[in-house]
Amino acid sequence: PAAGLRPEQHGHRRVRAAVAAGLRHAEVTLALNIGIAFSTLNDHEGALAWAERARATVQPTGWPYLTAWCLMQTGSMLLGLGRAQAAKALLLEGLPAFAGSEGARNHVLALQVLGEACLELGEDAEAQRWCEAALAGARRLPHPDLVSGSLRHLALALARVGHVDAALAAAQEALDGALSQDDWPRVSTVHHVLAEIARRHGLPAPAGSDAASGPIHHLEAALAAGARMPGYQPPAEWLHALSADLER
Repeated sequence: PAAGLRPEQHGHRRVRAAVAAGLRHAEVTLALNIGIAFSTLNDHEGALAWAERARATVQPTGWPYLTAWCLMQTGSMLLGLGRAQAAKALLLEGLPAFAGSEGARNHVLALQVLGEACLELGEDAEAQRWCEAALAGARRLPHPDLVSGSLRHLALALARVGHVDAALAAAQEALDGALSQDDWPRVSTVHHVLAEIARRHGLPAPAGSDAASGPIHHLEAALAAGARMPGYQPPAEWLHALSADLER
């Protein structure tokens, strides 16, 4: 009966079934997973709507794990909408919800999002501190994607405070980790960070590249990695940046 339905329609059916069965835990989990799917496709408005639904559902329960997960995902989706200050405030206020689960995956991800929010706000030294804390936690967990993500944000923070060699080393480790996992979303975002580092510090394209500059090489690589994902829509600001780099 479900044949021909779009993914979001499948998601609605599952959430309705969870509500009808009184399975609040399943309802929250499904809503968050649907939000993540929308976020992956760069539909941050749709993602935030589902994350807010999950937060409203879990709030009366006091369940620490799901509450912390909702906070982290909502912060990430606020960032996707360009609301870095709101994301930072939400996570700083919600950090006590992670008590007892410090070092767990959701806690590390929350630290990553805090670091990213600070980067968006131009608070680069604070971003470096959050990113270093996230990386320390990520290295203790068996999740290569956490290490790659923490390194990516740390690389950008290091580049902005003038530590170029350390930034490039962190970004390269992040890229190697993402490539080893065929994690194309992360490959794409690491190349985007490398493009910013190259632009900020006037770096050339890597040896063997026929690109006219470092930013062009890495932005083209970012878009090529993204194109490996079905339904991928490149962020408009990436295309704008590539256009400006080509013009220069």
